[in-house]
Amino acid sequence: STANNDHVKKPIDHHLDQSTNNDDVKKPTDDDLNWYRALRDHESGESGALNFRYDDVIVVTDMHLGGKTKGVKHARALYAFEGDESKEDLSFTKGQALIIHGKEEITKFEGWWLASREGETKKGLIPSNYVEIFDSCSAKTAKATKKYTATKDEEINLKEGEIIVLQKEGPVWSMVKKSGRYGLVPAEFLEVLAEGAAAVASNARKFMGYIAGYPERKGYFPAHFVQSVEEEADDYGSDDEDDDDEKEGQIELLESPKSKLGGLGAISLIRAKVSKKKRRFRDKYFDLDLTYIDTSMVAMGFPSEGMESNYRNPMRDVQRFFETRHPAKYWIYNLCSERKYDSKKFHNRVSEHAFDDHNPCPFDYVQICVKEVRSWISSDKDNVAAIHCKAGKGRTGFMIACCLMATNPWFNASRALRLFAVKRTKDCHGVTIPSQIRYVHYYEEYLKGGIPSRCPLRLISVRIIGIPKAVKSIAGSMGESSEVDMWFVLKSNFSREKKSKGLKFKHLNSRGKISCEVLRAHDYLLFTNGFDGIATVDGDVRIEFFLNSKRSVRPKPTKLFRFWLNTRFLKPLPDSELPPTMLSHSSVKPSSHRRSISSVPPPPPPPPPKHPL
Repeated sequence: STANNDHVKKPIDHHLDQSTNNDDVKKPTDDDLNWYRALRDHESGESGALNFRYDDVIVVTDMHLGGKTKGVKHARALYAFEGDESKEDLSFTKGQALIIHGKEEITKFEGWWLASREGETKKGLIPSNYVEIFDSCSAKTAKATKKYTATKDEEINLKEGEIIVLQKEGPVWSMVKKSGRYGLVPAEFLEVLAEGAAAVASNARKFMGYIAGYPERKGYFPAHFVQSVEEEADDYGSDDEDDDDEKEGQIELLESPKSKLGGLGAISLIRAKVSKKKRRFRDKYFDLDLTYIDTSMVAMGFPSEGMESNYRNPMRDVQRFFETRHPAKYWIYNLCSERKYDSKKFHNRVSEHAFDDHNPCPFDYVQICVKEVRSWISSDKDNVAAIHCKAGKGRTGFMIACCLMATNPWFNASRALRLFAVKRTKDCHGVTIPSQIRYVHYYEEYLKGGIPSRCPLRLISVRIIGIPKAVKSIAGSMGESSEVDMWFVLKSNFSREKKSKGLKFKHLNSRGKISCEVLRAHDYLLFTNGFDGIATVDGDVRIEFFLNSKRSVRPKPTKLFRFWLNTRFLKPLPDSELPPTMLSHSSVKPSSHRRSISSVPPPPPPPPPKHPL
């Protein structure tokens, strides 16, 4: 904050110890954030409240405002602690708010307690003499009457009118809890709220949080207005959705003479079955395989015509949706390489950025598409970008995640992918193709800068850790080291053809040129061509593997798998991250064991500082 507090009467200096350096303490990861879905609208005129709409995704930062929480104790970190993750320790900074879990778990290790950082789910062990336990019943609720800017690490910034938890009252300084941290503020800047004066102080449990992507709009709200996305996802099984498999079974259901369903009810049921576990947009006017990921981005399935419109999004309904809800304020981005439609159906508000299903696109194409989407969204606050592939999941989620990062700095790759998964699917399985996920992380690195424009590398060998089952079945009767009829097709150095608007690339088929050796003792496959290497690659690289599993004259090869990478983003791996099969036996270190009760107790903390309270 750059606010000037010179006009504010300064309280007496509290002389707290500031010698601890917390810069090296591990920060919470995105996996530690608590994500919730809004079950209903919340509108409150009270100061400090968070208003949201049904289906908004909320990041909860404090789950213990008001009410009673069974089986946990609240604690304040007296000192910073940098733990050892291999021993299941939990690192924290000085002043951090912690939750001590359960009486049985507290006494599980002598001198160590099981805890989590408040507002996070990750648990770990902490030294018991590094924290101060609070009685949650003694906490009160207070409102900041003035703005205050902290001048020392032990203090906390205040915004006028915000609601905070008052843990300890003092004549000059009071201790409060805000955003998962305890700190000091001038007592004269606080107004203690009477019982029932604020919703936070009621017996109903309250959460503090913000809508995903907008951390500056933090506020409190009733806990029963939201549901954890993890709890919600547990109600649904895993769905490894394959776009190409969706259509076949559904056409059979539609045309089956045994079906007793008829009319629009049957059509709606079939469309829901095709959508699988994707969320649909439903109201009294529409039932579409379509989801708002953000206020300006929509993910949807392909707008279809003819027979396909019976089980996918009907073109006429998609047209009506955008013309009634976003007239002249929408633009559609088609990512399908396998199909297209006349852009005139949407008044020529359609852009094509086609690439194949179950693949990312060349990285330069990502930049082109994201730049176009960002330009459209930023040109008018009411503009909406509708992005789709065939099912509106894999390719769509890949591109939307990149667009989220480009338009909102709060998003990184993990957060963008998670928001798409939570908003688009019921089981939180959004983008699942590893290469698509890899390219989203590439785009995050690109936004940070420092990525070279070209980086040609020599591909020396290809090593597949873990022999595929299909290969094991063929090589089962062979010796420890043998060869199988397995090969790969490599494509790299992608560029766009000016005339055809297609792709040109460098192509290599390894069959008959590079042998595949099966090393059963070490459980890996090896493709190598000696010191000459296999090929020089630059930029995007796509490698697809094939296997001849039939012993006939002209067998049909089996596609095993494929992956993409980009040489601009490759970095050397340290030995500590290499698989054991790629290290000598002398360099493999034994794994660390969990701390036992007989382990060395934690070091004693430094003498506690003089405290004004």
